[in-house]
Amino acid sequence: MEYPKFENRKIYEKIAAHLEEQIAGGVLKPGDKLPSTKELSESYQVGRSTIREALSALKAKGLLDIHQGEGSYVRKVEPGDVQLPKLATLLLSKESVLELLEARKALETANAGIAAAKRTEADLPRSSAC
Repeated sequence: MEYPKFENRKIYEKIAAHLEEQIAGGVLKPGDKLPSTKELSESYQVGRSTIREALSALKAKGLLDIHQGEGSYVRKVEPGDVQLPKLATLLLSKESVLELLEARKALETANAGIAAAKRTEADLPRSSAC
C-alpha cells in the first residue's frame, strides 16, 4: 500500500500563505498597512516572532515593505508576481541540498577566477584595504 506524502508546513508558512492569498485576492491592496505584529499575533493566536517570520517571508517574496517602527505595507505587484516558484521542494532531500552547495561552490570559484583575471593595478590598493 502506498501512502501519500503530506506537506509539513510550519505555522509561519501557513500565516504567510494566508496573507499572500489575501494580497492575491485583492483583500489587501497595494499601500495597505497591515495590523501591528501584536494585533496579528493575537488574531492568529501565535507568538510575535512567528508573525515576524511570516512577514519576513512575504518581504523576501517582494510582497511587503517593512519599515522599522512604522509597520508593514503591501507592495504594488503584478498578479503573476504572487505565484512565485516554490523552491522549498528542492530542499526536501539531503541530496538536493548537497547538489545546491556544489553548484554554489563551483560558481563562486569560477567568479573568483574571473575577477582575478580581470583585475587591474587600480583594483589592488582598494582590495588590500578590505
